[in-house]
Amino acid sequence: MATARFERDGDDVLCKTGYYSIQNYLEFSLERQTMSRRIRAAVSCLAALLCLPFARAQTPGEETKGATVSGSVIHALTGEPVRRAEVTLAPMQSGPGRAQGQMGAATGTAASGAAKAAGGGPKWEPRSAVTGADGAFRFENVAEGTYAVHVRREGMVPGPPGPGHSPQRIEVRAGLSVTGLRYSLAPQAVVAGRVLDDEGEPVAGAQVMALRRSSGMGRSVLAPAGPAAQTDDRGEYRIRNLPPGKYLIHAATYNLGVAGDEKERTMYVPVYYPDALSPQEATWIAVGTGQEVANVDLRLRRAPARRISGRVLLEDGSPAQQFVVSTFNTSAEFGMILTGRMQHGSEPGSFILDGVPPGSHVLMARLMDPSRPIMQRSAMANVEVGDRDLEGVEIRFQPEFALRGHIRVEGAGADAVKPLLGKLQVFLSPSVIGFSLGMAAVKEDGSFEVMMSGPGKYRLNLSGGAMQQAYLASIRTSGGADATKEIDLTAGVPESIVITLRTDAGRITAKRPAVEKEEEACHPYFAVLVEAAPEDRMGRAPHTAPADGSGQAVLAPVPPGEYYIFGICTSDLALAMDPDLLESLNEKAEKIRVQPGEEKTVVLKDVPPPG
Repeated sequence: MATARFERDGDDVLCKTGYYSIQNYLEFSLERQTMSRRIRAAVSCLAALLCLPFARAQTPGEETKGATVSGSVIHALTGEPVRRAEVTLAPMQSGPGRAQGQMGAATGTAASGAAKAAGGGPKWEPRSAVTGADGAFRFENVAEGTYAVHVRREGMVPGPPGPGHSPQRIEVRAGLSVTGLRYSLAPQAVVAGRVLDDEGEPVAGAQVMALRRSSGMGRSVLAPAGPAAQTDDRGEYRIRNLPPGKYLIHAATYNLGVAGDEKERTMYVPVYYPDALSPQEATWIAVGTGQEVANVDLRLRRAPARRISGRVLLEDGSPAQQFVVSTFNTSAEFGMILTGRMQHGSEPGSFILDGVPPGSHVLMARLMDPSRPIMQRSAMANVEVGDRDLEGVEIRFQPEFALRGHIRVEGAGADAVKPLLGKLQVFLSPSVIGFSLGMAAVKEDGSFEVMMSGPGKYRLNLSGGAMQQAYLASIRTSGGADATKEIDLTAGVPESIVITLRTDAGRITAKRPAVEKEEEACHPYFAVLVEAAPEDRMGRAPHTAPADGSGQAVLAPVPPGEYYIFGICTSDLALAMDPDLLESLNEKAEKIRVQPGEEKTVVLKDVPPPG
């Protein structure tokens, strides 16, 4: 672990980041020449330990001085300083006199590796600094609170975790400066190559993505590792800013013209490297830190190109005016693969989709309402595309309907949580596919009403202050059906629902395994808790918490149940949900049961991130 330096009134007191080291103080005290300075040093470190402000009383009109936060950014491979790295200090929780999550405008300037705030009191706002030739950064006048430190530079990615690195989350105590922070950046990995057609000619304008394994909706999926790259006129592409890992390279093109007789029309279908139609047939590409893998060439395949035509109707049967129709291949292992190119027909509400390959597809119509850029109304229709064009397809919008419900709180301490219900938000998202979302604020009495624009199956989530003290125990319809994992709204207006929150959550204090020397501890380090049964992970994010300077992480609130708990040292927390890693938890992690209201301490088992 990197050693941070806390400063007060000119006395430098060595302490470990986030806690006081007795050994360091004893060694430090012997070097002092007078007892008075030893006492002052002891008080300074004790203040850091207990988070107690020992500053003298502020007189009226006197300006409160904030802390200094400083450190350096190094090259992960060479250890040399990194120049022109942007360091952002972002508040994570409320500071003095501010509401939770409230932030001011970004400030901060850089000069010779330092950034200093403007005058005034301590700053509780996101601020940025740019490192100089020495790799150093510095923030002055930082208010007390918890901050996340983000480091970035063009052409570089966060360096691999390791000993001597500082946590990404830091605590700034009143009057105590945090110095000696250290972060690393590594050269980006790059995958480059060409996209060719079935005759070996270059394809311009193809979209190429690097995909990696992830876990979503309780199942293994392939997720893009970043934005897609587009091929130039020579068919060449270059995917940059990749962290080290294993990737599938995917290419698709949607701008090739479709012409000719129905039986003669063809199109290029998406492929995985080198020319596979499915991930199972594809070849994985492994890239290391700073490595550029070239000549990853993909060859597109031809398939019959079908045309789908039809109408989009509103709920009253009138033709829709401003809309977009897309078709999605639901068999894709990652997200939704868009196919086809739409144009409006000659009749009101009509559409034509060209370039749709055979297979099962979902047609989705979206009303382009500028007043609702996010909560767009949508309607869907399932179609099977075979050896002929499809005509007369109808996509009809359904009337908007309200999903009503009530939240109740059970368990000891429920009276303390109930006043927080008015700060909750209800959010519904499609279980499988769609853009129809629902969101509403909960009233103080726990009731809510979410307007939904389209039928379908949805998952419900809650966010807000009350969820820091309680957990979602169940969701049931007024008829008694269990809707905790999924709410079926395909039939339109549903019954009302009852959401039960419970306050008997568990609390786990997770400890990083002991190391011989604290400076050898790996950062950033996370405690991870996942449901033991794979089916229970459906639609649920894992519980995660970063280890603090003492190597402890607190996981709370934790619903009662069985879990796997483990520690992982990684700068990419998405790796904690890698499917291969999850399959190995039975052997590598510890299985625990959390009882209602239980508080326990667990020494974590290290699980190495997948390579």
